[in-house]
Amino acid sequence: MKQITLAVPPRDEQCAIARFLDRETAKIDALIGKQEQLIATLREDRTATITHAVAEGLDPDVKMTTSEFPGLRTVPSGWVLTPLKHVCVVRDCKHVTAEFVDDGFPLASIREVQSRYVDLSEAKETTDTFYNLLIEGGRHPRAGDLIFSRNATVGEVAQVPNGSVPFAMGQDVCLLRPDSQELDSEYAWYVLRSGLVRTQIDLMMIGSTFKRINVEEIRSLVITLPPQPEQQTIVDFLDRRCAKIDALIDKANAVIETMREYRSALIADAVTGKIDVRGAV
Repeated sequence: MKQITLAVPPRDEQCAIARFLDRETAKIDALIGKQEQLIATLREDRTATITHAVAEGLDPDVKMTTSEFPGLRTVPSGWVLTPLKHVCVVRDCKHVTAEFVDDGFPLASIREVQSRYVDLSEAKETTDTFYNLLIEGGRHPRAGDLIFSRNATVGEVAQVPNGSVPFAMGQDVCLLRPDSQELDSEYAWYVLRSGLVRTQIDLMMIGSTFKRINVEEIRSLVITLPPQPEQQTIVDFLDRRCAKIDALIDKANAVIETMREYRSALIADAVTGKIDVRGAV
């Protein structure tokens, strides 16, 4: 630290720079705050859109029938409410600490399930021996499966895409394999991200010191189950609607990044004398 050279302007100019930066960065921070609030609102809108579609369907004139489930008073005629375990195999990860290597089989843990599809781009990797151990008992993820976080980021879920490289589950996740005759994988992804399921998860974690749920609780999660053709119609609708919302979120994030870069450049220019702030205060 003693070797670092600092530009030290006169005291009055230091004060002028500080006042200038306090004022200007406050403006920038306010703009960033507005964009962050916009993103929060858009995310709430996305969840509400998903929840409405999977709880009430898309036909405003459909006949509704009474439901005995506390979180949902009515459902569209022809739909059923069912625990996840009746339409989906749920398998926990192996509770094994794998050996990590630089070039091996990827491991999907909670970090890899933060988007729609399992993202293995930064996943840790393990050896052939541990890979074979971790996929025992029907735990080999395949296209159409979902990987569900049950610890820390509880409820985050991602699909295994077509063409995925072979990988195994790491810690704190479980595998969901929908019954293709009953539950569409794409619909399952949406319903698991709905407010209907989120509310159940939150109730399960009340009083818990740590944010986690167990596999039996995941199996007990109640979901709506429309007829399969209607599931696909809902998926198509939500794909279109959520793509528009996600595009707006991306734009807001881009604005935030630009404002942060501008903020850093402004500070650098002010403290290095590239901006004369004496007349700007």
